[in-house]
Amino acid sequence: MNPFTEPAKQASKETDKALAGKIAALSSLPQRKVERLLPEKRDKKQFLELIEMVKDETEMDEQLTHLETHVKTLGPVIFKVLRGFL
Repeated sequence: MNPFTEPAKQASKETDKALAGKIAALSSLPQRKVERLLPEKRDKKQFLELIEMVKDETEMDEQLTHLETHVKTLGPVIFKVLRGFL
């Protein structure tokens, strides 16, 4: 196990607590509520997975749009070539 894992987790918790304290001081929310609003590691992981899925879908949509555009312009040429084989 990495010797820095536990100290890093503890430092992260302390940083989140300090951040929650600062936010609570600037807002009307109590510190405990602010702490509950801060994202957890699994929340970040799920968010990154969602972003990756959106990115993949966007790339697919862009590829389909590109293909559609080129099929429209090259369609007549493709049909002529196919007729030559039939």
